[in-house]
Amino acid sequence: MTASGTEHTVYLGKSRLQRLPYEIFGFIVQNLDLEDVFELSLCSRDFQYLIRDERFCRAVITAKAPYALETQEAKRTGFARALRRLVKRRTAVSQAYPYLIGIVGLADSYVYHGGVICYIVEARPKRWLRILDLHNSANIEMVVDIPTLVTEAVLGTRKSTRYKFRVLHHAAGITTCLFSFALPNTENWLLVFKAEEQTIFEPLRLDSTARIFVRNNAEYLYFGTHSDDGGDGFRRWVLRGFAIKENLWFPKKMQLSNLVGYDIGSTACFEVIDDHFYGLSNQTAFEIEEIDWTSYYYCFRFRLDDPDARKTQVMKRQDSWRRHHSEGPIDDRWSLLKLEKDEDSGKIKIVECRKEWLAGKSGSRRTYYTKEVVFPAAYNDGDLPVTSSNEDTSDDQAANVIEYLNRPKSAALEERSAHNTLNAFAYGLGHGG
Repeated sequence: MTASGTEHTVYLGKSRLQRLPYEIFGFIVQNLDLEDVFELSLCSRDFQYLIRDERFCRAVITAKAPYALETQEAKRTGFARALRRLVKRRTAVSQAYPYLIGIVGLADSYVYHGGVICYIVEARPKRWLRILDLHNSANIEMVVDIPTLVTEAVLGTRKSTRYKFRVLHHAAGITTCLFSFALPNTENWLLVFKAEEQTIFEPLRLDSTARIFVRNNAEYLYFGTHSDDGGDGFRRWVLRGFAIKENLWFPKKMQLSNLVGYDIGSTACFEVIDDHFYGLSNQTAFEIEEIDWTSYYYCFRFRLDDPDARKTQVMKRQDSWRRHHSEGPIDDRWSLLKLEKDEDSGKIKIVECRKEWLAGKSGSRRTYYTKEVVFPAAYNDGDLPVTSSNEDTSDDQAANVIEYLNRPKSAALEERSAHNTLNAFAYGLGHGG
């Protein structure tokens, strides 16, 4: 208290930053990343409300990462807990240093997707499929008796004791498996079921299982195989869809005649995101061309409820630039390719990891590149199929190759800087082979 009788609040040992009002801190946090907000909360006990207060955390996480899985589950788990989990997950991935390591179980085979692990345990003649939600820290797992499942799903398998059973995919509570047996001839079946509701959907006998994959959401499921003959000596991907609510397989297959890559996760990628099926490849030609040229991505999408080739959208060539081959050789054994939805903006992005020897250097470097997926406006039924757009650009591609060969080599670096939509960050360094 001063001599004039005016009272002043005394803050012992507190900085001006610690004395800022709650509302002012809200404006400061607007300009910080989630990781910065988390680190700031660790500086002082006065800042713990940044990651503990439900109202404050709700405003922060819905503004910074509205499309993250933790944000979508926050109404059930709490916004403060969701913010802390999201930051810890991102930190663990970026630093390649997990917060927790534990033994879930002993398995003969397993599939992990979307925070759920599906693993098979064998104790002949018994076999079980166990489904455990690790993301939600579930302490109870669903157990499926495999012999009982295949007997109920496919008639005529009771006498078959020798068979193969493999989990292909699990998403939105839907599990898809490949069941193969020989009695008397080899048959391959695609089994789709929902273990939580003990529901088995219409099984499908497969013509081929070559490089089979499955993607789905709660309403639609698509599987693909690399099995169709393209007529030029190269095989093509072929898709077929399934309406889960109607329990009905689509009658027509869809051939991906322009998608070149065949190694999923390295040269090709398929994903179901929101209401669309996406396909991606980092190759554009079936045959290796012995010339120095510019590389592009090939990316397409179509609506899950309308797999019509005439309505399929394809990224334009000017939006799908990838790299110049003159930048250096690539070790394809280390390549990684995937599509993901950005947790902050909700936009679809291409993520590719390449091990390169850039600019003729002797040391190799692993770099992750990201590129936003941009599609042209939707076409009407009377328009030309956009799936043929890459075929129509063969002349343009040849002209660009000739133009590129006539340019100085330094022009390649200038064009990379011009494509500012392609972002990259270094993952690590390696030398030699």
